[in-house]
Amino acid sequence: MFAERTNAATLTNKTLTTPVINSPTGIVKGDVGLDNVDNTSDANKPISTATQTALDLKAPIPPDEAWAEACASFGAWLDAGGRALVLHTGVNTFRDWADWPRRVGGTWTAGVSGHQLRCIATFEAVPGAESHPILGGLTEVTCYDERYWRMGVHAGSRPYLRHETDESFHDVGWISDSGVVYDALGHNGRSYASPTRARLLAAEASWLLTR
Repeated sequence: MFAERTNAATLTNKTLTTPVINSPTGIVKGDVGLDNVDNTSDANKPISTATQTALDLKAPIPPDEAWAEACASFGAWLDAGGRALVLHTGVNTFRDWADWPRRVGGTWTAGVSGHQLRCIATFEAVPGAESHPILGGLTEVTCYDERYWRMGVHAGSRPYLRHETDESFHDVGWISDSGVVYDALGHNGRSYASPTRARLLAAEASWLLTR
């Protein structure tokens, strides 16, 4: 049993002025402002307030004198031939160390850099780097992870891993000219559960240890 609706108007010719009806047979997505309902690009998808807040926290902060000596010592160690494997959020770990972007070979820019929602994602070898031992013979890595994008890779860095999003390629793995390997994968344990992700990590560490 359905209750009868009272005070209801009957539309006979769709003479609405707002929104404008473009289809004589019915309302279409454009009539109600949903033109992108089934083809919104990744770049235009909104993110949650919580995610944006977390991304904003990656912006540079003033130098912390309490850490100045440790940062200087780390830099001196790298200059002396030390090697470091930096993972995931490590690209932006030392936000109060102005020299870190140069050391890691790339820059996370607040308001520009970001990532898509976690998913089963595929990353591929950068053309020309397929035979580099740092990839351990891999041409693709598939794992549950975030896809970092729009990071600034410095001119002296050598990218070896990337992903394609919105028909654009984004580097997520590179070797800096300061003895640092950066690998943007590794959000959580589920990422490392992937056989190809684990194999990549082992290859990166092995390559660094033989340098």
